[in-house]
Amino acid sequence: MKKANQNLFKPRGHSAVHSVSSPPSRITAEPRTAGVPTRYCPGGYHPVNLGDRFHDRYRVVQKFGFGVYSTAWLANDEWLQPLITMANFSQQNRYVALKIVTADALSSEKHIDELRMLQKTGSGDGQHPGQLRIVSLLDHFEHHGPHGTHLCLVMELLGPSLSDIKSLYLRQKQKVPLIIVKRFLKQALMGLDYLHRSCGIVHTGDISVGKITDI
Repeated sequence: MKKANQNLFKPRGHSAVHSVSSPPSRITAEPRTAGVPTRYCPGGYHPVNLGDRFHDRYRVVQKFGFGVYSTAWLANDEWLQPLITMANFSQQNRYVALKIVTADALSSEKHIDELRMLQKTGSGDGQHPGQLRIVSLLDHFEHHGPHGTHLCLVMELLGPSLSDIKSLYLRQKQKVPLIIVKRFLKQALMGLDYLHRSCGIVHTGDISVGKITDI
């Protein structure tokens, strides 16, 4: 069995790439140095500006956030032709999540293991209902920048986490309805079962409300 502690879960099945007419309203653009400014140095974060294009394909739209070893961005996949809906004939863009790891993480192979794990989660039994509860890796590539070489992971765009939903209810001085909690729990367990039975992966990390997302 392989071990994993990455954020792999999503509660409901859906297509690998989402079609939306505009970026989610809850996402706000941040300066490229938001987070840990000292990490914008050789071996650290890759400096990104809104509108930058990666892999001759992914156009950066907004910033999601950052971690110790990566930054995450909302990007438009320009290789996918806009869809025309029969309802209103309006064109819709295709958005993805772009994760850019630090150059030193790539050299230490920390995120090479993450890449291998994500590739393995996509190679299990496609008939297992839990496969649709695991985040999908759409593409990956290396990007050469002023601070070094960075591994870039392109993943499907997910929605708010269960933690976000909990906070929304708390602001209204309410509890998350039991039916919603049960739905999230059931589908997270389905994802775990898929990882264990179909992929030979044991999830060793904590499964917190911040690591389970909606669509």
